[in-house]
Amino acid sequence: GALLLLIIYLSGNTEGESRTILAVPALFSGIALGPLYFAAAGLTALLIRRHRGLLIASFLSLFAGIGLVYGGKTHMIASRKGREIRAAELMAFDLFLEKDTRKALDLYERLAGHTGSEKYRIREAQCLVKLGHPRDALSQLEKLKDPGYEGYLTLGEVYDILGLRREASKIYLDASIKPYDPAGFLILGARTLARSGDREGFLKLIAEAEKHGIPPHIRHQILGDYYLRKGKLDPAKEEFRRSLSLYKRDEISLAGLGYAYYSEGEIDSALFYFERARILSPRDYALYNNIGACELKRGDLRKALHNFSRSLKINPSQYQAYFNIGLVYELAGDTLKAIRYYRRALNLNPLYEDAKRGLARLGGGD
Repeated sequence: GALLLLIIYLSGNTEGESRTILAVPALFSGIALGPLYFAAAGLTALLIRRHRGLLIASFLSLFAGIGLVYGGKTHMIASRKGREIRAAELMAFDLFLEKDTRKALDLYERLAGHTGSEKYRIREAQCLVKLGHPRDALSQLEKLKDPGYEGYLTLGEVYDILGLRREASKIYLDASIKPYDPAGFLILGARTLARSGDREGFLKLIAEAEKHGIPPHIRHQILGDYYLRKGKLDPAKEEFRRSLSLYKRDEISLAGLGYAYYSEGEIDSALFYFERARILSPRDYALYNNIGACELKRGDLRKALHNFSRSLKINPSQYQAYFNIGLVYELAGDTLKAIRYYRRALNLNPLYEDAKRGLARLGGGD
């Protein structure tokens, strides 16, 4: 109807006052229909001027109207599908946050199959990590053409979980040249290299990160981690304390001091620092592992098992927690459960020597 009104006006088949009355609605009709249909109306109007009749205009208007309706329906279907995909995406993310990871994974698999979007593949991998299947997550992530910010983060995390720190640092280094968060990825790469014992490599990455204006305590924090991995406990504690003097809420340095004191056999001091770090970072699964290890040293198997289980609940993909629970069951005399947890640890990290020794002790190596 709007198109026919516009054609009548443009064709000049109205005169005087009628033409003036039609001017405003015809103008708004043209704006509403858009440039393509405005051009069609103009062409039809030229035909009418030559043939002086509205029959052709009526047929052309009919066909144009059908085109508008069909196009509108197609757009509505596309919009409805878009809304359905968005609703499913939000539902999956809510399930992921609410720790109903299995249902979230099912939804992300369907979304990935339906849309082919790599962002859903990344979410699938994150679900697999939470469900304790880092190798399956890795196979998903390695197929990505463009991992993006979250893809690089998840891929680095998976390599780290599997003990492949060199690969993790390479991923972080690749991500640092992308326009995401260069300083953040350089810090992650430096931390990974420090834990691998590559002093030259991590110092180089810290220097690059400092060009982006990172907080000054980070250098001391990573140096402390490096010395700790090397077994140089006094320099490690000194660096961690320097970091804390610059930033008192540095939970990584607090945990580092806990590690250092634990290595020295000062379990009460270690527990003190681990607990302080846990208050600042209550979702850090490694801290519950560390607190559980302290309780194990104290001989409190119940508290140790409680903390190891909390750690595993936060992150089911960590082989250390499975090993620690196996150790609790071994000390409690439950050999079958101990073997089961040692095997789970070894499935996640086939190179994990502690789990191999545990199985060898209990005769569960086959």
